[in-house]
Amino acid sequence: MAVRELGRALSATFKNHVGELSAEGIEGRILLDTGRGGITARRLKGEIKADTGSGEVLAEDVTGSFSCDTGSGECNVTGFDGTELSCDTGSGEVRIRRVKADLIVADTGSGRIVVEQADAGEFRGDTGSGGIDAELTGTRLRRVKADTGSGHVSLRIPADASFEVFADQGSGSLHCGFADATAVKDDHKTVGYRRGDGKVRIAIDTGSGGATVDPAR
Repeated sequence: MAVRELGRALSATFKNHVGELSAEGIEGRILLDTGRGGITARRLKGEIKADTGSGEVLAEDVTGSFSCDTGSGECNVTGFDGTELSCDTGSGEVRIRRVKADLIVADTGSGRIVVEQADAGEFRGDTGSGGIDAELTGTRLRRVKADTGSGHVSLRIPADASFEVFADQGSGSLHCGFADATAVKDDHKTVGYRRGDGKVRIAIDTGSGGATVDPAR
């Protein structure tokens, strides 16, 4: 099923029990729902939700708020400007690129989370098995939470950021690429770093895996 430029704002649900679903150039409060099949959303504006039991979600150039939920499949978002961006998949990679949002939430039971060129006030990433690689370049960044059961966490934040990072790690070490950051120790183990007034609060939790916090380039 394909839905294209209807010329007016909508409050509507577009549903397929089985099969691909796509929407382009529409505006309003939109739910795209398929039991099994991929969802493609391009140039949508408003409160947008995409839900599939099994299949990939692909979103490009969305404005407003966007949430996607897939039981099994990847979630890929390229180009977003709005309030909240949320991606949740039971099994599959989450990839987010070129976005501006007050809040970014990425959650996968099994798979990597990759965020590139993100201007966000807050980022929350959670994966049961898989790494988190997030490039958070905007000046409004205030809070980061990265949690992985098994996998490495790599964060890149603005080079001039003041921050406070603490890590709870079952195994693995914490590394900070900011030369002027002060290490926080607990019984000879480095559990955090502080730089400046600590305006950006970063919490990292890994069951098994290392973590790095570096300046974005």
